[in-house]
Amino acid sequence: MSRRKIAVIGGGASGIVAAIEAADRGAEVTIFERNDRIGKKILSTGNGKCNLSNMKMDLSCFHTMDRNKLAACLERFGAEDAKRYFEDLGLMIKDKNGYLYPTSEQAAVVLDVLRIAVVKRGIRVKTESKVTEIQRQSNNLIVVCGTDKQSFDRVIIACGGKAAPKTGSDGIGYELAKTFGHNLVSVVPSLVQLKCSDAFCKSLTGIRAEACVHIFEDEKELCQEYGEVQLTDYG
Repeated sequence: MSRRKIAVIGGGASGIVAAIEAADRGAEVTIFERNDRIGKKILSTGNGKCNLSNMKMDLSCFHTMDRNKLAACLERFGAEDAKRYFEDLGLMIKDKNGYLYPTSEQAAVVLDVLRIAVVKRGIRVKTESKVTEIQRQSNNLIVVCGTDKQSFDRVIIACGGKAAPKTGSDGIGYELAKTFGHNLVSVVPSLVQLKCSDAFCKSLTGIRAEACVHIFEDEKELCQEYGEVQLTDYG
């Protein structure tokens, strides 16, 4: 019996892990990455320290239209599962006030662990390969990169969102998904900075503190949230 051939579109964190899991289940896996190497965005996460997960990971941390579906996802794979997953790959992890980091606090170590796992499993990696189209052909799916076309049994789309076009997250994954009949809700930023016009921010650059932030409009409080605040020169 031949091995199932699976293509993973996107060589970021989710794409790499998807490829590893598929290979562990016996599939022949190929990762398509538009950059010159996989996992580049991992290096910039957590200010270069790579905050892997948070021990507090429950429904109160999210805004969603379907709480039941989210609850099922968190129950299926939560923070403890993420911690065990990376430890099984050989990564040493520390808990820093509820935030999970590699013990070295270096994102490069996380990427190294993932890349080693990819090599060990014989996963093919095609860099500088921007997928522009996925075609149906009988029972197969044809992945198109320019003039190059390859046939697969299944395709996993892991291209990220639209938040960082320079790293490859430019929304192409949504376009690929729509060609297969998926319905998409409007995409909006989920994590954005608050810019301040006051000059005092420059003197506070780099400070992090636990705080309760209140948002007001015309002296009416709209919401509040408690957590870590990071101050920069602009807000």
